Amino acid sequence: MPSIDYHIRNIKDNGITIIKNVLTNKQCEFYTKRANKIIDDMIKNKKTKTFNKNCLWVPSPFRYDKCFFNLIHQSDLNKIFTKLIDKDYVLTNSSIINRKITKSNNIKGENMGDLWHTDSRYIGKKRLEKGFGYIAIWMLEDFKKDNGCTQYIPKSHLKLEKPKRRKKYKFNLMTGKKGTVVIMDTGVWHRGGIPSDKSRMSIYSYYSPWFVKPYYDYPKIFEHRKYNFIDKKIKKLLHFNSTPPGINDDRIYTVKKI
Repeated sequence: MPSIDYHIRNIKDNGITIIKNVLTNKQCEFYTKRANKIIDDMIKNKKTKTFNKNCLWVPSPFRYDKCFFNLIHQSDLNKIFTKLIDKDYVLTNSSIINRKITKSNNIKGENMGDLWHTDSRYIGKKRLEKGFGYIAIWMLEDFKKDNGCTQYIPKSHLKLEKPKRRKKYKFNLMTGKKGTVVIMDTGVWHRGGIPSDKSRMSIYSYYSPWFVKPYYDYPKIFEHRKYNFIDKKIKKLLHFNSTPPGINDDRIYTVKKI
């Protein structure tokens, strides 16, 4: 693997970097199988609010299978995010995403991610500067031109305006072998590729500074669950030590030691 500094320079300059062979083929097959089980169970039990016929989307897969905790914290990625953000960075969201056409009467949701967008935030119609947050994209299967690989515009994280959602832009394809991890600035203009009947299993995880509100209340989700043995590194990512105090009699600072 190239140096941590190489990947950081790549992200800052181009908005994206590619890390190959983070997972073995065997590991990819393991996580793909477990992801498919979650999806199959949700379809069977009609819990498909986040699904549509062009994209299967499962937020917080570690809720259903603790093996996915392994894909929100990884040693080399941790070093990169610690330098890009700081040691108290957190997880904003993590999801299974598979842009596969699925024919099922139990799937009726709207499509998502198929128009140009960023995953940053806007104030006064201007996007926050680059480096607000980052996405780690785990390719559990090959990302190819014919299976809905993500489309993105290099260096677009340097722009502060919003992309026009339906405009025709010149773009690159995010292709790669399974086991690859792509880290992308949340300000990069991107959209999901054209869905197909071929599987393109992946995990998309978003990271940001500790003061950014997560998509879900993770401490509450796991408050009464069997995961009370969650590793401290994972607890930090899930905001266990960065939720505001109830009142100032509890403590003065938001971030606390676990």
